[in-house]
Amino acid sequence: MTLGDRESDDARVAAAWLRDRLPTERIAAIGISLGGAAALIGAVPLDVDALAIESAFPDLFRTVRNRLRIFLGPLGEALTPLLIAIGAEATGTDVNKLSPVEAIGRFAGPVFVLSGARDPWTPIEEARELYARAKAPKRLWEVSGARHQDLYLYAPQEYRRRMGAFLDECLA
Repeated sequence: MTLGDRESDDARVAAAWLRDRLPTERIAAIGISLGGAAALIGAVPLDVDALAIESAFPDLFRTVRNRLRIFLGPLGEALTPLLIAIGAEATGTDVNKLSPVEAIGRFAGPVFVLSGARDPWTPIEEARELYARAKAPKRLWEVSGARHQDLYLYAPQEYRRRMGAFLDECLA
């Protein structure tokens, strides 16, 4: 796991594979958590017509800090730079590239940002920041009561309705 660096390559290969096999079809991607980050970062935007980003972190520093704070309290925040440096060295990852909040504005198609309002890993303020940086057309859904990756389980009918409407409008 490289927190989106190499995973973004996988997302691009998958999108290219679909484009090659379905050249006349419109394509959307739904990226959840690390998958959302991987859909955003990389040398070029993901080659899809629409993008749904659910519970994605805005940048590496904040995602590591948030998680360490949960487990270690204030010590976690102090350890964040050290652990990021160790992880970067171990994986050969350029951590400066791992900023979905900087990359989201490069995507030209419709964007749907979804987040649980009670997400301890990626606080709602971070989802709002991703949404603010996305180009129009865009939409945001803050799922009241939901946490990190339980949006569908928390509100399955509303999730299907909203995601279906987004995909119908963007891929028609």
